[in-house]
Amino acid sequence: VIFLESVSSAALWGRYGYEAILAGAQDGVIDGLARDLARNWPLASIVRFDHEMNVTGGGFPWQGQDPALYRKAFRYVSHRIRQIAPGVLMHWCPQGHTREHIESFPLWYPGDDVVDLVGFDRYDLGERRSLDRAWRRPIAALRAMTHRPILVGEFGSQAPGGGRVRWLRSLARVEGLFGAIYFDIDMAAFGGGNDWRMGPQM
Repeated sequence: VIFLESVSSAALWGRYGYEAILAGAQDGVIDGLARDLARNWPLASIVRFDHEMNVTGGGFPWQGQDPALYRKAFRYVSHRIRQIAPGVLMHWCPQGHTREHIESFPLWYPGDDVVDLVGFDRYDLGERRSLDRAWRRPIAALRAMTHRPILVGEFGSQAPGGGRVRWLRSLARVEGLFGAIYFDIDMAAFGGGNDWRMGPQM
């Protein structure tokens, strides 16, 4: 899975954000990525563009921007990539933690014609619900919009002790998934955040 991010910092948003993308300012970057994927991984690549876009006040500069511009930018990026690398799958992946996030899904969805996989990101911070219960609402929201396959873009657990193991094992009870990607990274090593690694107990 390739994380394609429009900009790396808020300071660059005016120069390389959605309006700039639609004006062609990032065509070289988009086309270069597409050529690399077509040459090296023509049938085994998934591109996720500006994930968790539906979060207000988040840590990424593209979060909480104009939904209409986001949808147009996603469509633009998808069309350009597919022209060069038609075998690449485009993944649409909002945040799915809260009811507000989930209810906003339709506002941000760019359309089945430019999306191959849908999904959401959601982390367990010690909640008691199993995965099949915690993911029921975001999965239902996706299914109300589209029949595209569901790939959960990021998930991880901070449940103490054996809670993490039980939580992860409940993944087997989740129906209707194409797949789910565990965020097996220690974010503390990058200057802050949680250690999401599964560890030897898994």
